[in-house]
Amino acid sequence: MLIIRREQWDVLSRYMVHQFEDDVVKHLQRKFPQKTEGMPDGELRLLIQAGTENAQRYGITIEADVVRYLECMMTYGVEFDTDPSASWAGEILNDPELLGREKTKLLIQHLEKDSEGKT
Repeated sequence: MLIIRREQWDVLSRYMVHQFEDDVVKHLQRKFPQKTEGMPDGELRLLIQAGTENAQRYGITIEADVVRYLECMMTYGVEFDTDPSASWAGEILNDPELLGREKTKLLIQHLEKDSEGKT
């Protein structure tokens, strides 16, 4: 039987978080080139870390959903979750009846609706 010590688990966890951040840095740079142009990777990584923590506070913990939350941050602003001009987002995120996945789905529906209105 394989036994993983706590120290080994911690190293593995840090590696996985770092890999997730690397992947999201590349994703956001591809999807939002104008907003990320000239932004050092370290700064974008800090934004991703803060956004991931915010998402988790709202019960959004699945990686794909966290990425979508970060996409909303890039589109609507870092503090879109508390911005009075985006009160719809706060209503979704603070709804205790919704699971994280449902919150993300509603956020993305709003994002897609806004994108359609701009084209």
